[in-house]
Amino acid sequence: MIKKIFFLFLFFRCTELFAQRFTPVIKTPINSFIENRDITWAAYAHSIQKFDSAFMHFLINQLKTGHLKASIPAEDGTVEEMAINYLPKRFIDSVLRLPEEEKSKALYLSEEKRNAGLSIDPRTSYPELHQIFYTKKGKVYAYIPSISLTKEIITTTGLHLGRGEILSVCINKKYNRKLKKRCLLIGSSDKKFLADSIPASDILKQQFNYNIAEALWPEVLKGKIQVYGIPENTLLSPAALNSGDFGLKQVVVPLYDEPGGLSGKKKLNIAVASSFSSIILKQNIYFDKRKKVFLNKIPEAILYQRDDTNTDKAVLRIVF
Repeated sequence: MIKKIFFLFLFFRCTELFAQRFTPVIKTPINSFIENRDITWAAYAHSIQKFDSAFMHFLINQLKTGHLKASIPAEDGTVEEMAINYLPKRFIDSVLRLPEEEKSKALYLSEEKRNAGLSIDPRTSYPELHQIFYTKKGKVYAYIPSISLTKEIITTTGLHLGRGEILSVCINKKYNRKLKKRCLLIGSSDKKFLADSIPASDILKQQFNYNIAEALWPEVLKGKIQVYGIPENTLLSPAALNSGDFGLKQVVVPLYDEPGGLSGKKKLNIAVASSFSSIILKQNIYFDKRKKVFLNKIPEAILYQRDDTNTDKAVLRIVF
């Protein structure tokens, strides 16, 4: 009975991989921290992260031995996220264990995996990171409330149907944990945000209707953040950012005479936050073995602008 309920849940969960979520975001214990006045922008974002297979073996073994708790994956900003219910060990065991009938029928499985009797292959079960990115006092942060173990959905004939979330683990209810010496660096990745293409259902906070680049820009112009021009990699002052020395967007500024009438126009090269087409955040992902949670540090960001050929070009590197 447990297996039937689980696979029915898995079927409906997998359909979310192919459809956009329109459920309104509600306040939950996970996202309530964004009410902090210093946070100017926040959004949910997911990403599939490939970790070393040895680390995945470690996580799955922690589940098998009962040293790691798990819950059914909850959709971001929904009622399900308000109360996280941990699953009993017998349910987790039933999810991890490959049924005997599947062992004989699943010809696509490697002999090693069939013998192991696991429904999750540590070599191919790339976890999905649930993240909340936010800006605070001129820096970008990422909070990882949980990760979901995933499973390839493959028929007995070997037809690949996609990847589904199975269990949520490493649930972190504290958004601002500090990195400790015991934290292990287990991976790095780039997270790209298009300036105005984040689904409204994923936006948690947007002061003054700012996008992520615009939320950073006031602190950039105060000189509180190190900004380097690309490709020269030269440190730029706030004055230099407005001088156009590195060829940022050209804007036309109207000129007025003393009575206030329009007398002409002037072209200026100016760093305008709204002119950035996208931003890439460099991420370092850590695992705290004692607390069994994931943490994320963003050391820098790359800002892009779209040129006359409609191609994104890296123009600035921000170091946090």
